[in-house]
Amino acid sequence: MLKRGVCTILAGAVMVLATPRTGSAGIGEWIWEMSGPSMIGLTTGCSVGFKKNSASRVDRCSVFGIPIKPRSPLSTPVGTLLSDAMETVPTSLGKIWLVLDGGAYFSLPKNSGEDENEKDFGFFHTGMGTVDPMIGFKSALGEHAVGMTANFVFGKEFAAFKNFGVKVRPISLRWHRVIWEWNIRLYPNGFDVVAGSDPAELKKGDGFEWVNAIAVIF
Repeated sequence: MLKRGVCTILAGAVMVLATPRTGSAGIGEWIWEMSGPSMIGLTTGCSVGFKKNSASRVDRCSVFGIPIKPRSPLSTPVGTLLSDAMETVPTSLGKIWLVLDGGAYFSLPKNSGEDENEKDFGFFHTGMGTVDPMIGFKSALGEHAVGMTANFVFGKEFAAFKNFGVKVRPISLRWHRVIWEWNIRLYPNGFDVVAGSDPAELKKGDGFEWVNAIAVIF
């Protein structure tokens, strides 16, 4: 019940954040189904093209949601149809570009486990910082990226630890000046909750784990 309520609140927040507003900018990402807590946070990002002669090789840079470079203009006018409103990747980036991502996240209320093994992860119980360098590219299907993710996980109830994995962006959709991203993080050694811990303690796991996330940029 709690998980459903949190999902409803976050869905509403995403809809509000994604409403286009002149001169506004912000970045947020929601990580769910991670062993232990779900997390939400602000990300830092910048895309840099490899084309040497391009007048503008940098696209949509921000630090924790605060823009440091104006967003690139629409490639096509915004119309009433989805096909009219869809943005394309700025030509200044080329077909392949460098994506420099990172973020600061905190945990949401989520119960991990079942029955007597259930563990509670509340607001700000767990924090995580990430650095995610990737290569972005275009295909006939859209915009994608692949690279690595380096995570630093910490909390009051457990010792801080590092974790590394592969980050894949299967699709990125640009529509009405909003970018919607689906991100997947693949960890050779995922995350585990320490057995018998109360309050809950998180640690680096021993088995493979993949984690979904949705990011919204406007």
